[in-house]
Amino acid sequence: MKALTIWQPWAGAVAAGIKKNETRSWSTKYRGQIAIHSAMKAIQHTWSNLYMSDEAREVIIRRMKLPETIDGPVTFPMGYVLATADLVDCIQITSEYITTLTEDELALGDYTLGRYAWKLENVKMLPKPIPAKGRQGFWNWEPDKKLNKDLGENMENEELKALETVRDEIAKIKAKYQKKAEKEREKVNDVFVTVCGEKCYTEAEINDWYGTDYITASQADRYIEKLNKKKSAAGQKGTLTKSERIYRVFANISNNLTAEIQDIKIKQEQEQKKQERWEIAQAQGCSYKEFLEIEEVSRQSEEYERLMGI
Repeated sequence: MKALTIWQPWAGAVAAGIKKNETRSWSTKYRGQIAIHSAMKAIQHTWSNLYMSDEAREVIIRRMKLPETIDGPVTFPMGYVLATADLVDCIQITSEYITTLTEDELALGDYTLGRYAWKLENVKMLPKPIPAKGRQGFWNWEPDKKLNKDLGENMENEELKALETVRDEIAKIKAKYQKKAEKEREKVNDVFVTVCGEKCYTEAEINDWYGTDYITASQADRYIEKLNKKKSAAGQKGTLTKSERIYRVFANISNNLTAEIQDIKIKQEQEQKKQERWEIAQAQGCSYKEFLEIEEVSRQSEEYERLMGI
């Protein structure tokens, strides 16, 4: 995972969800999850007027509900990964952009024209800060496998729950319009025109009369036009009623959500199997790659024995 080192107390403000942008003199095309790492720079140094304005200090104290006397290292741990966040945009700072920011956000960054605001979303503070040595610019942070697995599973489970919630709500709306569509269809299906004393509910029935020479082609066209007008008055536009169209839209959305949910579950199962195989490999004292090679040799051997009837 890519990581970004930020001086305290700004790193803590990001982790607490107060600072939404990290301002930098350089831009980045990277988008995705990053780790928020606090630099080793002494808090007493950055807390000074040289590096922090009174406005920024006031915002952090107020928003993080801090006492006036701050124990720097305890409140703002240094040399730790504090949180993860999604870097979603990199915006060059202009006069127009500055007008979109709150006073608190402006106080927590260097919004000099021409610099860049790195927009952070989905900030998740770690249960416990993890010590790490930072670097300038982006650097790669390797969380322990359990944390990495937990981070991935938490994000996937949250996405899965959200999708399942949306799917269930869509299902309720779909069921509602399905009932409406059925009633509208019954009303449309009851529409008919009388041809030669007989009720005709469809164009096919009218054309049957024309095919047996009881009516002319022009008469058949007039009957069909009359039938379609009556069906339109009953609620059918084209071949569908209003509720049938809406039902189809929600049915398509529901099908797409179901497919997406299924894909996530399959991916989770694959990752679970991969984790189990990795643990087996570790227990056997070999690398994951070596384990896969052994597994493939074993599979080929079993296949050969099956073909040879051994």
